[in-house]
Amino acid sequence: VAVFGVRFTLRYDLGKADFTVGDRFLLLYPIAVQYTTSNYLNSINALMCFIKTFKYLGKFSKLAVLVRTLSISKSELGYFMIIFGIIFCGFALAFQLGFGSDVEDYQSFPDSLMSLFRMLLGEFDYNALEKSNRVLAPVFFVLYNVIVLFVLSNMFIAIISG
Repeated sequence: VAVFGVRFTLRYDLGKADFTVGDRFLLLYPIAVQYTTSNYLNSINALMCFIKTFKYLGKFSKLAVLVRTLSISKSELGYFMIIFGIIFCGFALAFQLGFGSDVEDYQSFPDSLMSLFRMLLGEFDYNALEKSNRVLAPVFFVLYNVIVLFVLSNMFIAIISG
């Protein structure tokens, strides 16, 4: 509904715009903002439509196991995600405070979150961390990898398989 509202106002604003102004400057920024907003809302809508397909996956016998497993463990997964979020945000804040003044990847909290997420995937610059602080770098790096990669990953597997 929000997308239709934004698109309607976009078309309305385009309809009343006078494009025959000659050499005068025509400000199109508000129209561009409305167009960009409608694209953002459409991307959220597409994601929600994709998630909705999980409801229909249970109709296929081979995929019913996945849907049943996720539905049985949804409360435990919710609690796990809360714990994971708290630990992940704690490490992001620690990395930002410890290395944010020297390492560009940790200069702000969102940058630190994204850098730690990339570290989960194996992309990190340990040399930059060690160059910034020779004491905190190995401590934070090892703690993060042990707690997040080993402990929390195993907890997730135990919740799904249990």
